[in-house]
Amino acid sequence: MTPPTEILGEAVVLGRGDSGEARWRFSFLHAGEGLVMALRRQPGKRAGSAPVPDVFEIGEVQLVASAPGKPYFLRDYRPVQTFRELARNPGAFRLAGVLCAFYRLNLHPSENNALHFEALRQALQAFARRPDPDATLFKAVYRFASQEGFAVREDWAARLQPAEADDARRILSLPLDQIDVSPERTTALTRRLFQFLEETGAFRLPRW
Repeated sequence: MTPPTEILGEAVVLGRGDSGEARWRFSFLHAGEGLVMALRRQPGKRAGSAPVPDVFEIGEVQLVASAPGKPYFLRDYRPVQTFRELARNPGAFRLAGVLCAFYRLNLHPSENNALHFEALRQALQAFARRPDPDATLFKAVYRFASQEGFAVREDWAARLQPAEADDARRILSLPLDQIDVSPERTTALTRRLFQFLEETGAFRLPRW
């Protein structure tokens, strides 16, 4: 399918880095197009006046390319949800970064773009405003793998010891403010899940 020369609509800002001396390179999860990379000039005379996207934000984007398959440039951006609460919670901020990196590494052309977009939006809301960010990360990674068709329940969860399986069941089934599994046990489960996904050969893991 030929990529469009213009992309409009809501997108999550997954990451931002330098691209040369005068440009930023953004990675977005767009609700329709999935993972999209786009360039924008850093502040200066020709940078334009549109707000600069920040990591974890959800915004309305206008991305344009000179021809199909050419790099996208960020022409316009308007923040919709900013999750500023993350700046006051270092633990949640760090784990939100792990999740966004996981998405960035593992998003592929997929019919599940809209599902992934909504799942990540919900996870970022939870990181910013709900307790237990460790459980939020576990739930989100498990959900991503399930949406991609991996047998996390039938294969990975079935291999857990009874106590671990009970922890996983409670984390996945209960609201965040009712989970009584310790962050240490939740983190251990997340690491085991990451290991399983890496062993499938289809997933790349972020630094954590």
